[in-house]
Amino acid sequence: MPFSKSICSREIVISALSTKSQTFVNGFTESLSDDLAVLQHALSASLHQEATIDLQASGTALRFLTAYFALQTSVPILLTGISRLCNRPIAPLIDALRMLGARITCMEHEGFAPLYIEPAKLEGGKIIDLDASLSSQFVSALLLIAPCLPDGLCLQLSTPPASVSYIAMTIEVMKRAGVSVQVSPDYRSYTVAAGSYTPLPLPMIERDWSAAAFFYTLLAIHRSPSLQLQLEGIYQDSIQGDKKATEYFAALGVESRQRKNGIIIEYNSMSKNQETILRPDFSSCPDMLPAWVVAATLQERPFVATGIATLRHKESDRIAAVTEGLLRLGYKGLEIHSDSLVYHSTPVQQMRETIPTIDSYDDHRIAMAFAMASADRRFTNGLCIRGIEAVSKSFPNFESVAEHCGLLFTSNGNAY
Repeated sequence: MPFSKSICSREIVISALSTKSQTFVNGFTESLSDDLAVLQHALSASLHQEATIDLQASGTALRFLTAYFALQTSVPILLTGISRLCNRPIAPLIDALRMLGARITCMEHEGFAPLYIEPAKLEGGKIIDLDASLSSQFVSALLLIAPCLPDGLCLQLSTPPASVSYIAMTIEVMKRAGVSVQVSPDYRSYTVAAGSYTPLPLPMIERDWSAAAFFYTLLAIHRSPSLQLQLEGIYQDSIQGDKKATEYFAALGVESRQRKNGIIIEYNSMSKNQETILRPDFSSCPDMLPAWVVAATLQERPFVATGIATLRHKESDRIAAVTEGLLRLGYKGLEIHSDSLVYHSTPVQQMRETIPTIDSYDDHRIAMAFAMASADRRFTNGLCIRGIEAVSKSFPNFESVAEHCGLLFTSNGNAY
């Protein structure tokens, strides 16, 4: 498994804020995912004149770097990326930073990238109101720069935040770097005193639960009791929200056993949840939805998946993308609602294509979920995943790891 993208992105920003040096990432002994490489490159560049930074498809980099450069750039910076990134809303974060004194201009449409950020002296000691219903990273971006503001920061959320587990992760990583955050039990009020970060040691050696979830998908779809996988560096006491994979995939028959070096997972049909309708809540672990929904649908398990509204604003509209992909595989019993996805187990339709083609919409999590779907015995000729290369965004060696588990990838995007 790759290192946790969520943890590492926070550690990289804290390292840049604490030391203004880039020795931290030297602690990685393997290649970074595209998202982390984009973030690291932007923070390590020596910027002595106006610069344009291409963030490609990285929403994390856009949100974290908007706050970072608003705080301490000494030259004008233009943050831009692919069209999908520039269509992802960021207005609440921009508004909050402007209240602190940031000079941010939306170059095309208000509330969206490209963003032109000019040097400014931010003011701390203010109470900032924020709508974090679209993304928890609006909160995380502000918390990360908060100790560097004069007189710190008080943050009040006008609505319940999305994905609270990721805010809790930010607070834990900040604590590891010597900064404490006072937070209310409902995660709607935050206070950070002015101070400084303690330089971080080597990266926290936590592997990525979001990546691990796709191997739960593989076992849930393959349904062979003889296939057992060990996911090294994956632990149930993780600070990552997607550790809920152990609970949610247990309902689909995938058992987890913790060992010293990681988790062992295997399929056991006798351990499946026998409830008529499964009701997983993805509000604290939205990234897991494609992996779980593909597995549950291919098992023809009726479900009502809730807490999914924010998934419309990811690298793709993940709700629409996963539903479309399953429809191409013959599963027509899916209904999309404002904050839920419902599956009625209806007769599976005959596929028209010998090798069904699934469009990933250049979304790494859609690509990985449907690559694992190729393990289903129905797809004897495999599946064609359009845009499979998107997996490098979070899991650069996904194909080689999946091949060790029995899948086969060809150069034309087919997975078997």
